[in-house]
Amino acid sequence: MDQNVHAVRRAQAEACMIRLEANQFETQYFDNSSDALSFLKKAIPADSTVGVGGSETLRQIHAIEWLENEPSLKFLDRYHAGNEEQVLRDSLTADVFLTSSNAVTMNGMLYNVDGRGNRIAALTFGPKKVYVLVGTNKIVSDIDAAVQRVKTIAAPANCMRLKRQTPCTKTGECMECSYDQTICSSYAVTRRSHIKNRICVIFINEELGF
Repeated sequence: MDQNVHAVRRAQAEACMIRLEANQFETQYFDNSSDALSFLKKAIPADSTVGVGGSETLRQIHAIEWLENEPSLKFLDRYHAGNEEQVLRDSLTADVFLTSSNAVTMNGMLYNVDGRGNRIAALTFGPKKVYVLVGTNKIVSDIDAAVQRVKTIAAPANCMRLKRQTPCTKTGECMECSYDQTICSSYAVTRRSHIKNRICVIFINEELGF
């Protein structure tokens, strides 16, 4: 990333963090994903049960790889489970839940769109601690910009990644379809962490996820 763009995004993240903390979120900032992963390794207590939402960001920062090979944690591995649906349900009562967010607004809110809704459900209630890891490319001005980001970037890119047969993979933007394979069924704005510091938003100054 160009050093000037990097500096601009850091400034945006720092301004966003002030707003998030006013809304009772905990925040962290890291210049790179390696430092962010090191933070997680120290922050999550041994013997914790850890669930994850579907997230390309978690893969890119090697968080999934770490969880798969960390003997001190009980990883609820949705990717290699014989019964993924049960693992998703168990993740709603995990000690820790890791996910990303489709967008974070400059006034300190999270915006997410889900297919099954398990990620939104865990973000809202259940796990004792939630870590939301986001690249600074996901910072947007407001909820309208967040909606637009999902429609023109996150939704079509994720459908392509998951090889879904939906209109957005051909048009490049959300068509608000009702196809069985849609990943856009539940929409949620998280305005505030109801329990102070339960949700920790971790900014990573890299281009991550969709």
